[in-house]
Amino acid sequence: MVSMKNNTLYVQATPLGPEPQELYPESSTDFFILSNDVTFSFQRDEKGNVSKVIVHAFGHSFEVKKTS
Repeated sequence: MVSMKNNTLYVQATPLGPEPQELYPESSTDFFILSNDVTFSFQRDEKGNVSKVIVHAFGHSFEVKKTS
């Protein structure tokens, strides 16, 4: 799950541990966390809204679609 608090993005996922991890920007769409070799690429639809995230983790990539 990705959330925002005080203009900072956080990700929370079981493989990363129980606490939310801060997302640090590399660009306007690409982010990373400090605790693991994991990056997040936010993809936008034709209207400019985030529609999915490509997660690059531990030598693998997978797509996570937006649910709300």
